[in-house]
Amino acid sequence: MGMGLALRTRLLVVAGVVALGSQSYALTWSMREVVVPGESQLVFSGINNAGQISAEGWGTANIYRVNTNGLVETATPSVHQHTSVSSGGINEAGDVVVYGNPIPGSGRTKVGYWTPGVGMTDLLVQDNGQNYWFESFAMNNAHTAVGWAEWFGNGGTGGTGNAIRYSPTSSALLDPGYWDGYNLARDIDEAGSIVGCVNFNPIRWNPDGSYTGLALAGHYGVACSINSSGVISGILSNSTRRYLAIWNSSGQLIHKIDIGVRSVVPHPVGEASYINDNGEVVVTGVVNNSARQFFWSQSTGLVDFTDSITNRNGFNLTVIGINNRREIICNGYLGTNYKYNLLLTPVPEPSELIVLGVGLVGVALRQRRRKRIA
Repeated sequence: MGMGLALRTRLLVVAGVVALGSQSYALTWSMREVVVPGESQLVFSGINNAGQISAEGWGTANIYRVNTNGLVETATPSVHQHTSVSSGGINEAGDVVVYGNPIPGSGRTKVGYWTPGVGMTDLLVQDNGQNYWFESFAMNNAHTAVGWAEWFGNGGTGGTGNAIRYSPTSSALLDPGYWDGYNLARDIDEAGSIVGCVNFNPIRWNPDGSYTGLALAGHYGVACSINSSGVISGILSNSTRRYLAIWNSSGQLIHKIDIGVRSVVPHPVGEASYINDNGEVVVTGVVNNSARQFFWSQSTGLVDFTDSITNRNGFNLTVIGINNRREIICNGYLGTNYKYNLLLTPVPEPSELIVLGVGLVGVALRQRRRKRIA
């Protein structure tokens, strides 16, 4: 079902001009506040390279796909037989991965994916007679999803259970596995490589089931995102500082960038960074007791664009994703309220406009010449 999408647009110039030799490079975005009519609290969960955004209604159990055509497609909880559902992200095909509260008569939560115009398809979760809580965070185009599984009866000490992989035909806990120590899978690429953490040490699982540890001595953290080249972004922390971490496709740490203080006890869900296929990363850090939004690439270095975002009523902003078009999504929250959701769309740089203008002039001259010949 479709409904109108309200977009409020402002032009922003990113706070941060990065010197590149004798030239400067400024990043520019336009800002759109995304509002779904009738939804008082909206939470983004992912964006794909087509610019489609997955979202959920906080407290209403509605799942949305916000489309580039300005409409919102909606899945209601009855489709997935849940009293409450949450979106876990979106793949490149536009399918939204979904998880939710236990279905009636079952101790297990359900995981699946929603395809607008088609409906919901279940992914297999393990049923061993125990009560499990299953969540999903990402899914590739083969509909293999990743997340965590927690056994309510384990008598644990606050860990998050096991990292897990779901598909339409199978489900498997990822090895090594512990019931405590913050273990989960956060992202998966099209080849089937998975990143996450085990016992709060970043890790990559290979498609064949083997794994590569990404830990750094004296630090803990999580591998958050993997791009099509196998480059991984994540978060590392020590006792006082947080760092944006970049690992290459061989699992070697190639960048460790300070993004502020470690203000709270880290949790693998709250530790997040996002990388696109161009190697550009967005991440939230804490500087001077306030959340700061950063963009990083090999060419620009770390750029703080927080002050460029028009912040309404003191909402705390957290970046949620970046795609290959350099579109960025942010969630805003105040206390327990999610009411300020932003889509940042890049504006062409002056140099890009010059190149475009030269190209258009060339086309015009060529057409004029053809007319003369004719």
